[in-house]
Amino acid sequence: MKTNMINETEQQFRQDVNLREAVRRSCDREPQLSADFAARLQQRILSGTAPVSQSVWRKVAAAFIGFALMGGLAWATFRVVKESRGGAVATDVQPTQTAQAVSPSSRQFANTRLDSILAIVAAHYGRKVLFLSEEPRQLRFTIAWDGAQPLATFIADVNEFDVLRLTDRRDTIIVEQINGEGEE
Repeated sequence: MKTNMINETEQQFRQDVNLREAVRRSCDREPQLSADFAARLQQRILSGTAPVSQSVWRKVAAAFIGFALMGGLAWATFRVVKESRGGAVATDVQPTQTAQAVSPSSRQFANTRLDSILAIVAAHYGRKVLFLSEEPRQLRFTIAWDGAQPLATFIADVNEFDVLRLTDRRDTIIVEQINGEGEE
């Protein structure tokens, strides 16, 4: 019984080998065109009237559509990224009266570190900033600043917080921290 199975397996293996060899030989042969067809095709190519297959036109159309879609996608992505970063998008909205009334040197600081605020304000007034200790640098403030007003007004507004004291001496804004509850 085992011998029969082994013989059948060997026969199937030989048939498979023969079949693979036959397929390989048929693939190695070059296809032969009829002499008449080859002559007509050569004549059309030489005269410039060779037929262009429809698949070529389809490929060109598909490439054009693909480029158009990619361009649209890139443009849409650019707009989304620009808007998410706070970039201005051109609109037909007219500015309101309140926006026109604010001077260009005015700013609204919201939850901003004191050293960042004072860097902008000091640069506007041509001053330097001197912190007598490091703690006030980390303080965060929400405050409006109008660059058209004198520096003394801004200093008075910040000094109302009772956490620190700003003083203007010559060309320097000096920042002192007040310890305790309003005591120095």
